[in-house]
Amino acid sequence: MSTSRTGADSRDELREQISAAGIEIDVSGRRLQEYSYDASNYRVPPLAVVFPQSVQDVAAVVRACAATNTALTSRGGGTSMAGNAVGPGVVLDFSRYMNKILDVDLKAGIADVQPGVVLADLAAHVEQVSSARLTFAPDPSSKNRATVGGSVANDACGNHSVRYGRTSDHIWELDLVTADGSRLTATNDGVHATDPDDAVSAARAATITDDLTQLVHKHLAAFRLELGRIQRQVVGLPPGEPAARKRLRRRPSPSRLGRHLRRGGGGEDEAGTQAGKRAAAVCRVQRRSRRSTRPRSDSGV
Repeated sequence: MSTSRTGADSRDELREQISAAGIEIDVSGRRLQEYSYDASNYRVPPLAVVFPQSVQDVAAVVRACAATNTALTSRGGGTSMAGNAVGPGVVLDFSRYMNKILDVDLKAGIADVQPGVVLADLAAHVEQVSSARLTFAPDPSSKNRATVGGSVANDACGNHSVRYGRTSDHIWELDLVTADGSRLTATNDGVHATDPDDAVSAARAATITDDLTQLVHKHLAAFRLELGRIQRQVVGLPPGEPAARKRLRRRPSPSRLGRHLRRGGGGEDEAGTQAGKRAAAVCRVQRRSRRSTRPRSDSGV
């Protein structure tokens, strides 16, 4: 989003807009201090903290932040060691209320969950209902605190990722809220309005699709040669590379985009990376995560 605003005036304006939508906004000194840090060494006091209870709450907060030019940070378990869960504007904490496992379809191998679900809770629930035949594979060391939303943002992996893949390998679709409050769903086939009858969101999805297609056509050679060389390109820039390549390396979900391009397709919107809000996503609202079969063995893998 644009440069964040600070100070009492912007906080009051923001509070008025969010409160008018019936959403509680916390600007107490204690809360701001609690959310000024994560597992990293960074300390960034936010302007306010909000605990959304629904997708509608998220959309309302996003619109208010856009209208007041306020930065927005999505937060799950706060386990980031790189400062990904702190920011100077509004912090949206999904872990308090939007932490439900909505459905598990064993036949399709799909779990429908909210972004605040803790990874270990999701894996345990899937293993319980499937009699230990299935699980959610990503298992970072912070899995008993890290949430699905943050894992999508950081493409979390874990000890078993070499065999079972990273989070990006287990995403079926992602429901998003864009900077203008539109609700979209991103799949491997593209981006479309979550509600087909929502004309505004449908128009937004069409615009994003056109923009991404043009982006791919403009940089197709660089995408094919560069994206995917490093399996997990989520942070950092190799020293001494040309500026154009550095810009490309900050694109969302490069490995998935690279695979899509090699199939000869156009662009696709990666829904919800920590910085992967380039084309559309401002915060991650809901995601359906494909579970992996994890055979039991004595190999220790």
